[in-house]
Amino acid sequence: MNTTQLITEIEKTYYNHFPKSKIFVKFNTNLYRSISITCCLAGDKSENISGYWDNDILNVRFRIIGEKFKEFSKNVDLESELETVSLENYSKSYHVKPTSPYMVYSSKQLSFRKIDGNPEKIIKSLDGFFIKLKNSLLADLETDNIHPNHLELVKNKIL
Repeated sequence: MNTTQLITEIEKTYYNHFPKSKIFVKFNTNLYRSISITCCLAGDKSENISGYWDNDILNVRFRIIGEKFKEFSKNVDLESELETVSLENYSKSYHVKPTSPYMVYSSKQLSFRKIDGNPEKIIKSLDGFFIKLKNSLLADLETDNIHPNHLELVKNKIL
């Protein structure tokens, strides 16, 4: 599987679980070459508070790095085959009702461990994480733990 195919498969996997939401998966060449993944529950930024992607209920970000990416010069070859890559997690939480009266939100953390392996293993791991994320959102919806600012969004995207 090459980089372009991996990006497409990650998007398909996310949209299988969250068909009305948005995921940003792109190849970065900023600091060092990697694939960045940002998950949003909103399908459009206008669905978020004040119309900003950063105001989404989800705070879920990943990065995929690999030895193959280091070989890319200015001319990035996204069609070359990937062997072993690493999936790292930057953030894995979402907003819920606050536990303190001095806060607007609290965060619910999900578990995730760094994964090394071929692209198929990375996709399988992300699929498991997306299932866990959806189940956790559903559980918090049932227990009335979703903040009223995000309640309609969660109902529209999950149910």
